[in-house]
Amino acid sequence: MNEGTTGVRRVALFDDHGIVREGIKSILLGLKDVQVVAESGNVADFLSQVRACAFDLALVDISTSEESDGVTLARQLKTTFPGSLVAAVTQLLAGQRYISSEVAHVLVTVWQSETLLFTERERRVLDGLFRGRINKEIALELGLSVKVVEKCRSALMKKSGTRTATELSAWAIREGHVEL
Repeated sequence: MNEGTTGVRRVALFDDHGIVREGIKSILLGLKDVQVVAESGNVADFLSQVRACAFDLALVDISTSEESDGVTLARQLKTTFPGSLVAAVTQLLAGQRYISSEVAHVLVTVWQSETLLFTERERRVLDGLFRGRINKEIALELGLSVKVVEKCRSALMKKSGTRTATELSAWAIREGHVEL
């Protein structure tokens, strides 16, 4: 990849669907100072092309057929630019960062699953379970119905991937969700 060039920006384009590739190429060529220097739907061919030329930006379709393996290609190029093509290319060529709404959604989903967002009620129920309380005791303590405590407990177990209160308590300790 060529760093810090001025003037014409060279774009390498990978998509396993020829008609899509041609459409994207047409959009790119309609942009000022953009030149498509490599294009292919085959990983080996694309890698051969990009090794033989300097490029400023690689647009890689990561949802390709198994034979084409766009994800592996994207990892090899260490660039992935999905989303609104004109907005992405314009921002990227201007030296700005671009994250499509689809990628932002994935990032938020991953972050939420990693941090396991618990409601305040679920946190309080988890604390009660950790202290060895039964559902009825937790319900009385928190001013909730036993049914609500059971639903919270079920949600906690689903989010943590546990099946019993003991497993849930051990998980909560290990993951730092409760203090000893």
